[in-house]
Amino acid sequence: MIDVKLKFPNMRSHLLGCLDDLKDKETQLKEWVNPAFPYAFWSNVVMCTDPIDYFDAVVNGIEPPNFQEGYILFNSEETNAVMRVVWAFDKVIKDIGIEKPDDFYINSSLWNEVVSSSDAAYDLLVSNNKKYGLNFEDLWAQQSKENEKQQELEKKVFSLGIPLKNPNTRREILKSLERLQLLLDHNKDDLPKYYPYHWNSFDQIRYFFCTSFGLDFCNITKDKKPKNIYKGLYLFDSQEVDALIKVAQSLESVYQEIGDGASDSSYTASSLWHYVVSSSTKAYNLLVNNNKKYGLDFEELMIPLGKID
Repeated sequence: MIDVKLKFPNMRSHLLGCLDDLKDKETQLKEWVNPAFPYAFWSNVVMCTDPIDYFDAVVNGIEPPNFQEGYILFNSEETNAVMRVVWAFDKVIKDIGIEKPDDFYINSSLWNEVVSSSDAAYDLLVSNNKKYGLNFEDLWAQQSKENEKQQELEKKVFSLGIPLKNPNTRREILKSLERLQLLLDHNKDDLPKYYPYHWNSFDQIRYFFCTSFGLDFCNITKDKKPKNIYKGLYLFDSQEVDALIKVAQSLESVYQEIGDGASDSSYTASSLWHYVVSSSTKAYNLLVNNNKKYGLDFEELMIPLGKID
């Protein structure tokens, strides 16, 4: 393994890409404001600033500024440099608002601070990559080997006669069900920080189960998706689908009661939270029992998984 003193160097790569985009005003004026640019969907303010959204938790007073040190940032110097970008961008958003045309932001008198602070942060992070021996090409080569292992895993699943095409997503479903239990215990120290919350917060777990960017079980309940859509992919039968639909419905009920952007403790204090606990526990146990029934052994397949008591 490559000795990198960061838990999530890939997220650092995404952050560097964001800073590289933000520091280049010439390209912004050429591509972001050009409706005919062939990759306009990816080349705009919203998509290019997505990685600094990790730090919204600092702006909103939820996390301390250094919460990404050791994860995607090496030290406080990098934190300060990135936060200057975050605060500069926040000023632009507060001045202009959201969902405006890109040229509104780029031509703002406040935008130059975004560009200059991004330039300084980018140079610092690149310099520290060399200082701490973080080589993305070596890292990606290692990940390519991991992908080859994943392909071998899929072949092994088929050779064992397990009727699932994507057991890894099943593993993520089980992990998310487990994390719902940990949210209730407020045991956040046991959970890794990918983004401010990533899959460890109520918002992100709901995002995973309920929205079109995730598994979208809520649209199955609205008859916008066929009920058997995930059967054979990462679910064995319709009983599992029904169990996960109940989880999604319970999450959505809590979300509707508490509202958007609340803290995890607010969601877990909801009068409806017990439905989340009961439905997620039942779904977890059903999926685990079916793993045994169909011979899906994550340890044998080298897929680590925690357990709910």
